[in-house]
Amino acid sequence: MTALTLDVSTIPAGSGTFRYQVSSEGGFDYLVFCIDNPGCSRTTGFNQRWAGITSGTHTFNIPATAQTLTWKYTKDGSVNSGQDTAWIDDIIITPTGGAGNGEGSWTSPAFGPQLSGQGEPRPYGMMYLDAYIPPDADFEWSLMDAATGLPIPGFEGLTGVMLDLGVRLSCHTR
Repeated sequence: MTALTLDVSTIPAGSGTFRYQVSSEGGFDYLVFCIDNPGCSRTTGFNQRWAGITSGTHTFNIPATAQTLTWKYTKDGSVNSGQDTAWIDDIIITPTGGAGNGEGSWTSPAFGPQLSGQGEPRPYGMMYLDAYIPPDADFEWSLMDAATGLPIPGFEGLTGVMLDLGVRLSCHTR
């Protein structure tokens, strides 16, 4: 199972859309989308799920009390079909009234040396944030240490949409 979770606790009620594409065993392996249920599975607790060969745009409402949005790709483990994968892209969150407090949080799967060969030919590669930043908006973010939940020194208050993760850990650890 692979999962992505987006913290939406700091926005008021709103709506959202995302594009998806699935290539999986129909009826058994799913891309699932869950609002306020990061523990959802391919069989229970989801708001929407897709299997087989399909793609499209999904539109959803975000209640004012919502805390998380979760996307998961889940398999039953018995048969491989299609490419056995799912993609999501162009996630757009629009707070009611078009304004929020400006804060957000995105948690992605782990990356690092154990995943080398799955992108750039080095243990850590370039990280790109595919985001549209309106001209009148400020965009600031930090790279967080998954073990401590704290920003990694030297990777705080970043404003660009590209970061070279070809770092020497000895320079960025306490």
